[in-house]
Amino acid sequence: MVTDDAEARAEDHSWVSEVRSTIQSYKNGAASEVLIRKVPNYLRVPPEQFTPKEWRFGLHNREVHTSGTEGLKIAVAGYYFAHKESDAWDKFCNFVVDDPGRFVRLYGLQDGFTEFSEMQVRYLLALDALFLVVKHLRFGGRLDLDLRWCTPYLSTDMAMSENQVPMELLRKVVQRRQPKNLKLDTILAVDTKWICPIKLYTSQIPDGDLVNCSHLLDCVYKMTCGRDPPKAEGFYVSVESAVNLTLAGITIKGVPGTLNMVSFQGGCLSLPIIHIYDRFETVFRNLSIYEHFSLQPEFCALSGYRLLMENLIGSLDDVKLLIKHGVFINKVGPEMVVLDIWRRLSQGLCHGKVSASIIEVGEKLNKHCKSRKNVIITEFSQLFCSRPWYVVSAIAVTLVTLATLIQTYTTVIGSNKMRPHFPPG
Repeated sequence: MVTDDAEARAEDHSWVSEVRSTIQSYKNGAASEVLIRKVPNYLRVPPEQFTPKEWRFGLHNREVHTSGTEGLKIAVAGYYFAHKESDAWDKFCNFVVDDPGRFVRLYGLQDGFTEFSEMQVRYLLALDALFLVVKHLRFGGRLDLDLRWCTPYLSTDMAMSENQVPMELLRKVVQRRQPKNLKLDTILAVDTKWICPIKLYTSQIPDGDLVNCSHLLDCVYKMTCGRDPPKAEGFYVSVESAVNLTLAGITIKGVPGTLNMVSFQGGCLSLPIIHIYDRFETVFRNLSIYEHFSLQPEFCALSGYRLLMENLIGSLDDVKLLIKHGVFINKVGPEMVVLDIWRRLSQGLCHGKVSASIIEVGEKLNKHCKSRKNVIITEFSQLFCSRPWYVVSAIAVTLVTLATLIQTYTTVIGSNKMRPHFPPG
């Protein structure tokens, strides 16, 4: 009984100390340092889209062990440091992770209340940073494998919002020239192109842009939504589905570019080309969470695009139309799979304000659809073009009517009674 009371008091003291430390961190401005947040439980829908499957980076979802993928990271470190002086690895860790407490706070955790010791934090983050820098290389000797393809889940796990590593750690690895002659720009360009859902070419990424991002997912966000994403201005304006827009005379086409390049001009709705691939839903959900928690309410490119696509995609016919016009590049098989992905993306994600450009596109589309001329075209198209038997019936009725009129005319005109009679002269 005494033991239970002592444990309860110790637990209570620990909780009080943690609350006191957290409050003090707000006073010191540490709370604003949070860079890589844990996704709240109410937004982990479905949970597997936010939980790493094999590869764990950073301080969330992490355990200290030397097997599996952690063993591969340790093997990479051994490849570079086994033949150096005995303290070379410790010196490297101290250089890369110079202030463990600050990096703990970057993950939204509190100094002294994590399950990791200071040295464990150094080791974990240094192993992650080194691995992320050299994973695309081919190793010789004892580590003869291409780490990029050593697991099918690497690219998916690298896209998790709570599975990120601060970019400054990667910069320090390259600064230490371990290994030599590596350019971080090139590494990040390959990773970004590998994960990015839009049609992106490495040549589209200017030198120096990516190394200044917060982490890899921030690189993917900048390349997906634009280096200068639009800011939130107002609330979204609903529009018709893709099929209904085309029936109103609107042309839809896919164009290379970022999500902030959605436009409507001259009766043509231009949408960025999107690759629908096996990890698309995971990447899109984690980008949305990152935008909402780390960039909102300032930025909203992804949120506005998602709301627009929810309106455009109402049925399987809409998906087929978008694939036909080059908006979607389907890499997942049947069109129904694409429809299911977008239906799931409409659930569990936050809705906020959207950019002025998305609002303007919505208003222009609605104005076009409501104009009298386009309304008549739409009604005619929906009545006849979508129901071909109506057209056949109308043509048949018209032909029968014309034939009847012709027959009546010839019968009446051809009779003797209708011929003019003149008196004998």
